[in-house]
Amino acid sequence: MRHFIVFLFAALALALAACSAPAPASNASQVVTLDANEFKFEPATVQITTGRPVKVILRNKGSIEHDWSVMKLAVAGKQESGDAHGMSNMAEEPAVHVAAMNGKTGELEFTPTSPGTYEFVCTVAGHKEAGMVGKLVVVNP
Repeated sequence: MRHFIVFLFAALALALAACSAPAPASNASQVVTLDANEFKFEPATVQITTGRPVKVILRNKGSIEHDWSVMKLAVAGKQESGDAHGMSNMAEEPAVHVAAMNGKTGELEFTPTSPGTYEFVCTVAGHKEAGMVGKLVVVNP
């Protein structure tokens, strides 16, 4: 009988410990990994949530330079690390942008502040026109 009571208390203690585990933070970072090739992004559609930090990892699997840019997007706290490249062919600067030379990786962090559906593109001359586009869907939590 004593073994049963000890077992019962141990099981109850484990159940209480499991119930008291903290819930995941609603503002935890979202990580988006994109592969860039000639001439496409994988995945071509990405969904993120407003108010939560986003880390975009652009892996250039192609044989030439690529970037990931969203022209119109309300963001806060933008930070980029990756290969710098000329954007003289652009009439306006993208809201978010990260570049990577062939075989390299670039990273970008930002927090989206407005929901909506936005086009992302590779801004290297001729790449958008060759079909290097995708869709960024930003939703409210």
